[in-house]
Amino acid sequence: LDLGREAHAIILGTTGAGKTYSLLILLHALSFRKEIQIFIADFKGIDFPELQGCFRYYQYMRVGEALSTVYSQLQHRMQQVRTTKLQPLRPIVLVIDEWAAYISCLEKSEAEQRKKQLSAILMLARGARIYCLLCMQRGDAAYFERSRDNIGHILFLGSGLSKESLRMWCDSDEVSK
Repeated sequence: LDLGREAHAIILGTTGAGKTYSLLILLHALSFRKEIQIFIADFKGIDFPELQGCFRYYQYMRVGEALSTVYSQLQHRMQQVRTTKLQPLRPIVLVIDEWAAYISCLEKSEAEQRKKQLSAILMLARGARIYCLLCMQRGDAAYFERSRDNIGHILFLGSGLSKESLRMWCDSDEVSK
């Protein structure tokens, strides 16, 4: 996972395909980099029991709080770029597990607001050293506003992904028959 080259990543797969396990492996690797601030937004709230009570761990409907916190950091950093000589920034990684499920549970107006915040992070945050790691079953465009193309690392898990789902992320000639 080279965040400097491709700022954002997504793990896609059906239930039981190993999304959470893969996410744990990535989080473990990132945890050794002490300069990184990791924000974990866990919609289900059951896969990371050891993180209960941790400062940057957000469960269930608090996913929006994590998103707003990182979005505020983006705005602050963008303002710094415009007004001052930028000091080296500590990287921030926003991890959202079950993004689509979270968005699906919100009222329409709040869902649109949250998608706009995520879109801003996906489109603008690389220069501000803010990175996003998403984990979900389906990567439909409806969950991303117009920012899905800003996700460079894509990990497909399981054999149950439809050709339509694969075509959302890959060129047609990359999807095998």
